[in-house]
Amino acid sequence: MYATAVLAKFSKLDGIVTKDELRIVENQLKQYVNPTGEEMRNLKSLFNKELKTSEEFYTMITEFANLNQVEGEVFELLGEFLLDSFLGIYYANDPDTHDVDRLEKGIHHLIKEFNIHTQLYENLKAHYEGREYKRGSTNYKDMDNLDKYYEVLGLDRDATAKEIRKQYRQLSRKYHPDTVAGKDLPPKIVKLIESKFKEINKADQILKEHVK
Repeated sequence: MYATAVLAKFSKLDGIVTKDELRIVENQLKQYVNPTGEEMRNLKSLFNKELKTSEEFYTMITEFANLNQVEGEVFELLGEFLLDSFLGIYYANDPDTHDVDRLEKGIHHLIKEFNIHTQLYENLKAHYEGREYKRGSTNYKDMDNLDKYYEVLGLDRDATAKEIRKQYRQLSRKYHPDTVAGKDLPPKIVKLIESKFKEINKADQILKEHVK
């Protein structure tokens, strides 16, 4: 999976790949890709291999973006997956001992190449910063679950019931399994889209009860 190689390149931008970063990458792959045990072992092997190759991060991101621009839904999902993963790695590093400026520069390059909307970036940043996350530590307090559901729909906390319903309908059409059926997408991407569709439905159900 090319995205795994990209994660490896990003992880070593600051010159150090920590155990926390490895844990974050593994968790992200489990959440977005849902690999089997053997597939996860292969992904870890690829990750470790890419840590040793000389291919440059910025070139790889640009090439990856160009490869995936054809499929709109897939392109957006890959961008979201990478941004979420990059931010997780970024916030796991202590700025006193790691060159987080390099990581931040890499994040903004990703945003540019994948045309990631500013609102998604701000929502994901709020997701990490809103957990009262202490940089350099794996212990942090989870944010209110409602914030997570607003993030899934790409909405602010002050969104009205009408705005929530409108956004839900747009996203459910976009990520509905029937929308991608027949496109001959890789099984992992199909699973990714199916998982996103389930998240959207759950977010709508929760927020409908919260916002009357």
